[in-house]
Amino acid sequence: MENLQEYRWGIETQDPYLCFFCKNPLKHWDFQAFAAAFREGKTLPPRQKTLEAAYQACLSNIFNSTATPVSVKNYVRYLQQPQSDEELYEYNVFNIGIMGNVEADTVEIVNNSNLQQENRKRRRLSLEEITDSKTYTGEHVLTKGKSKQSSSVGLTDTAADDTIETYQDVTEENTSEDFTIISSPPFSVWTIDDDDDLWLVWLKLLRADIPHQLSLENMHIIQCGFSIKCDPRIPKELYKNICLQEKISNVCHSSPQYIRNYLEASRTGDLDKMIMASVQIELLKDPETRPFLMAIFLQFAEHIFPDESAICRSEATYNHRLIWPCLEAFLKKEKCLKFWPGEVALNSMPSKNEENKHAYNADGIIRLDDDIEILLLETSGPFNNSDKPRHAFDHVKGAFGLRCMLRKIISKFHYGDIDILKKLQVFFVHARGQCIHVWKMEIPVEEVLVMERVLKIEVPRSPAESFKLLKLADAFWALKNLMDTSLDVIRELENSHAEYLIEQMLGENSENNMRRDLRELLNNEIEKPIRQPGVGDLLPRSSPDIEPNSPSLFIENI
Repeated sequence: MENLQEYRWGIETQDPYLCFFCKNPLKHWDFQAFAAAFREGKTLPPRQKTLEAAYQACLSNIFNSTATPVSVKNYVRYLQQPQSDEELYEYNVFNIGIMGNVEADTVEIVNNSNLQQENRKRRRLSLEEITDSKTYTGEHVLTKGKSKQSSSVGLTDTAADDTIETYQDVTEENTSEDFTIISSPPFSVWTIDDDDDLWLVWLKLLRADIPHQLSLENMHIIQCGFSIKCDPRIPKELYKNICLQEKISNVCHSSPQYIRNYLEASRTGDLDKMIMASVQIELLKDPETRPFLMAIFLQFAEHIFPDESAICRSEATYNHRLIWPCLEAFLKKEKCLKFWPGEVALNSMPSKNEENKHAYNADGIIRLDDDIEILLLETSGPFNNSDKPRHAFDHVKGAFGLRCMLRKIISKFHYGDIDILKKLQVFFVHARGQCIHVWKMEIPVEEVLVMERVLKIEVPRSPAESFKLLKLADAFWALKNLMDTSLDVIRELENSHAEYLIEQMLGENSENNMRRDLRELLNNEIEKPIRQPGVGDLLPRSSPDIEPNSPSLFIENI
């Protein structure tokens, strides 16, 4: 047993939370030691609930690992239970329609009809008793020499198998000073019947544990997306109920011979041949995609590949040579959209920020009819910049900008059909590090905004990386398609708003078809974010930074 107490988990990992169990012996795996390790010396330590969720997730990983000894699993199962007799149990119960019963790290998803109230008296087991598989098998516990099967309170059979108590159950006549009566846990029940319920519960879980003043949930924003690392505060089962897919367009399929000639020239490294290949307009068969493809491939042949380090020197060079030309390329045939590059003031800033409007200067904005803003650009320094706090603050700032843009559109067409509004999307292009990230924001339910990353674009810098250029072109054309859909929604919302006002003026609206003022859906004005310490931790993580075993969403292309 002495050797077992010195056991350390031996699986290689880069997860800082799991590393705790690799560095510390089994006898120091209690939550108090775990929390202390991540609080000492930290100006802004993680919140209690964040640490609790991370601790339980680590214990689950260790317990489910085939490399973990049975005796260690016994102790891990013990640690997964509340560690203080005085500690109150707190569960959240989700009844997800017909989707069945599922268990999460800190959330029980159970059938409400099975919930029962039950008092029980328990004595805690010692480390030796728990790790000794003869005493505690995870299925039965011994009480005063008498075996009694452990039970769970009102769980279904499946859930009970995973939540077996590590306390000894005793009968009334066996009570003594060693035993403390623990009442059954209070349950808060949420019913999830549709997407609206899902997002409301999601936001409530996030707002129950806000790690930083600039956290997006303070603006009622939920962020998710293709290949984004799952938030540990959200049960994995909720992630399974949303569909996240990477957007693709296959724009290069329209002119295969043009693409092949360009790639063949790139293999030689001859920039002149690449320029000549990029202007072979007769090979661009689709008149709609022709200006876009030629602009993209020519821009890289003339301004990116000849000087690979240019975009690394400054943000201005990065914007001028790469970001702005790519955005302008897919607008060449758009008559109602205009791209405004440079330090452009966001016109959608709320009225309370009017005096300080020009404090929000985006790196670029796409406007509809010079009025409605539907795309916002933030470039966080030159290419390959690694200033994480800057990246994170620009991410928060961009989310704030999207919220302002949505709110401005809603205020303009506030009597439009709410079902049309739910299809409305605005976009945020964020160039940071070595990639370009594209986010969209929509409002699926009152006071809830969903910000989803739909594209992650790798930037090629040399002719040898020309294959990445195909993916870049495909991604920007996919963004163009998303914006076209959003434009149709805006026009539809505008017509719906105008038609309702006409009906109202003609007295054709009865009480049964009176519409709600959509401005009530997003009523709160929010101050523009100000940079604060610790903001770097708010940057969402994604591949390739994620460990293979981390709970992340990787959805296949369709």
